[in-house]
Amino acid sequence: MAGIILAILLVAGFAFVAPHVQAQALGEGELFGSAEDGSAFAEQAGLASMDLTSLIANIIRAVLGFAGVVLVVMILYGGFLWMTAGGNDDRVKKAKRTITNAVIGLVIAISSYAIASFV
Repeated sequence: MAGIILAILLVAGFAFVAPHVQAQALGEGELFGSAEDGSAFAEQAGLASMDLTSLIANIIRAVLGFAGVVLVVMILYGGFLWMTAGGNDDRVKKAKRTITNAVIGLVIAISSYAIASFV
C-alpha cells in the first residue's frame, strides 16, 4: 500500500515539476514543402508515383496481414484455454472450437492474401 502511494506521489511530483515546452510555429508553405499543392511532400513520402490500384492493393494487404496476426493470437488463446481447462470437458470443447475457428479463419486470410498478391 505504501509503495502505491509513493508511486502516485512521485508521478504527481514529476507532473508538476516538468518544464513546459512549446512547439515552433511553422511558416507559410513549411508544412507540406515549398509547393502550394503539396507535391513535394507527396514525393518525399513516396505517394506521388503510386497509382490508385497499388494503393488499394497495399491497403488490402495491410488489413489481411492484421487479420492474420489477430487469428494467430486467437490460436494462442485457444491453446491457453485448453492448457488451463484442468480436465473440464466444457472448457476443452470451447478451446477446441476456438482453435478450429481460428485455423479456418487463418486459412481464409492466407488464401485471400495470396489472391490479393497474385492479382
